[in-house]
Amino acid sequence: MSLTIAEFLAHLRPHNSSKPVCFCRCPEGLQFFQFKRRGPQFLQIEFNESIYLNGTRLIVEFISPPPEDPKTEARTVADFLDGLGESELQPFELVFGGDHEALKFSGVEDFADWVSVNFEQRVYRGENGSFIVEETRDGQPVREEFPLLGTCDPSEARTGAFRAIREHRPPGE
Repeated sequence: MSLTIAEFLAHLRPHNSSKPVCFCRCPEGLQFFQFKRRGPQFLQIEFNESIYLNGTRLIVEFISPPPEDPKTEARTVADFLDGLGESELQPFELVFGGDHEALKFSGVEDFADWVSVNFEQRVYRGENGSFIVEETRDGQPVREEFPLLGTCDPSEARTGAFRAIREHRPPGE
């Protein structure tokens, strides 16, 4: 299911513009990193974690430690309205995560002091800093936990932080 920017804004606008927005079912989860144009019709929302699809499997490629107060690092609803409000962007379709199929938008949920952008998959932070993904695959519920793998400057995530970590490991590991 494709989602245009205009449709996404219609979901976001009714919510308090000063609340932080998190792309996860918990405020410690996926935070906005940057917008990236992908060809003439797609605008990608990249996160502080790299998430993409490998066949039918959702992959969390890199996991950074959650900030002490995640809401201080999150964009507010107003920030997103500003970032997506340009008229030439309105016809674009939104891509969430590392590729066109990674995360499928399912709605926006308003909590007491933050707003969650939800997806068909349940994506949330585990107690030990890991990411937990729950989804239905081949008609069966699947729950996968992606452990904390390492840390890296978010600017390096553009090239794939997991690959960057792998490149810096000593031979034989």
